[in-house]
Amino acid sequence: GAMTSEAAIQAGVLQGLAKRKLFCWRSNTGSLPDATGRRVSFGLAGSADIIGMLPSGRFLAIEVKAKLGKQSMAQIRFEQAVHANNGVYLVARDVDLCLSQVDAAIALDNGTAF
Repeated sequence: GAMTSEAAIQAGVLQGLAKRKLFCWRSNTGSLPDATGRRVSFGLAGSADIIGMLPSGRFLAIEVKAKLGKQSMAQIRFEQAVHANNGVYLVARDVDLCLSQVDAAIALDNGTAF
């Protein structure tokens, strides 16, 4: 339904992150034509939709996907780089599940059971 679109999931996740007072932002990547029609790229290829930090300072990346959405190769490489550097990478297909994974990562960083 409408609430499972990527835009709706992203909005819900961003709202939950804000409620938790986490430093996070929407990361746009892609390309657009400039005034002369030349395509200009922006953002890091494969970067997750939402980038931020956990209270511990650990890097957080959240890729928002609709139920059947697949990661591109560039997104998979970005995920591998985040993991290789001890960051947290989540694929959000459901707002509540994603936010519970964020809470679990915060609890883990705090050394407290979740």
